[in-house]
Order: sequence, then C-alpha cells, then structure tokens
Amino acid sequence: MVEKKTSQIKHQTRLNNKVGQGCDIIAIVNKLLALSFLVIAFYSCNTIEGVKTTNYYDTCKAFNTDFGDLSTYQDPNRLFTIRLPYDWDVRESYSDTLYGIFAANLNESNSDITTLESFSAIGYSTIESLESYATKEIRNLKEDKGTKVKEAGKTIINGNNAIWILFKSEDQKTKKGNLVVYIKGVGNSQIFILQTSVYSSDNSKERLCNLKQLLNTFKIL
Repeated sequence: MVEKKTSQIKHQTRLNNKVGQGCDIIAIVNKLLALSFLVIAFYSCNTIEGVKTTNYYDTCKAFNTDFGDLSTYQDPNRLFTIRLPYDWDVRESYSDTLYGIFAANLNESNSDITTLESFSAIGYSTIESLESYATKEIRNLKEDKGTKVKEAGKTIINGNNAIWILFKSEDQKTKKGNLVVYIKGVGNSQIFILQTSVYSSDNSKERLCNLKQLLNTFKIL
C-alpha cells in the first residue's frame, strides 16, 4: 500500500513538472508573440503612431560631402565614439552614469542662425526595446504643440539597428529642422540618442541629409 502511494506521488510530481514546463513554454511563446505584435504594430500600414514611414535616411542625397578634418570623441565609460568636424565648437557634459556631447559650427555660422548646424549625442540605461522607446518618443513629440513630426523609419548604423525621426520644431525665436536617431546595440542596455539640427526651415531636409554623414560615424564599443 505504501509502495502504491509512493508511486502515485512520484507520478503526480512528474505530472506537475510537465505542467510547469508546459506553462513555462506557453509563457515564452506568449512573450515572443507579444514582441512580434509590437514589431508588426510599429510598422503597420507604413506608419508609426500615425507618422508615415519612408526610406529618407537611406536614400537621401547629400549635396555637400566635405566637413574637412574630423576629430574622434569617446565617452569616458568607453560606450561609444563619434567623429565630428575639427573646427566645430564641442562641449561635453559628465555625471557618474551619463555622458553627453554637443557640437555646432559656431565659427562657420558667424552669428548667422540660418547657417547654424548642430549635433548632440547622449545615452540612457533602459530595459525598453528600441521599438518601444522610439514609439514613446514619437508620441511625446506629437503632443508638443511646437513640434511637427514629418517622417520616420528604420536603418542600420555600423551594424546596429536604429530608428530615425524627422521633425520640425518652432518657438518664438527659431525654426529648426531635426533628425534624431535612436540606436541600441545587441545585448546592450543603453539606448543612444543622436540628434542633428539645422536652424532654418529652408531646405532643411537636404541640410540634414548632409549631417547624416556625421551620424554614420557613431560606433558602439
């Protein structure tokens, strides 16, 4: 009787283990399905959060390809490098966990804001996926009354997946064209945000296309 009861307990234990394993498999499948639905939703109907997706980043033609000598900058934590024009004004900011860099052609623009161009890069630690983070950013931009999101899409920069957003912003003093790129490396907990801006609404897409050359020098270490 004791042997029979022991056998029943072992059988029930094996059954519980199988059920537990089955639940684990179902949970994994559900997670994969949820991720698939997120990706599908992100690029569904050629829009992201109502913003049209295009191939602008990969197909635009730069009309000025010469930025002169470039200098390489690396963040203190060895997370990334970027190459920027030697004669641009570059400013760096530090904290224990955050590094940011801002650069602009102040010498070249000679106080003429219509020729001013700038670049910035910053990294954040996050468990969010690239798609989820970019979707949230688009939503926030659309809620800003002074901002108009024009286009968005995906690209690859030095082997890393990236999502870009093209938008215009305006306040009482300036009108800007902006191209922001979100990059997350494989197995990396950092999302890097790169932004180029031109301070005039005239031919902003063409000028931002020129600055794409700087964005493409960004490397995750």
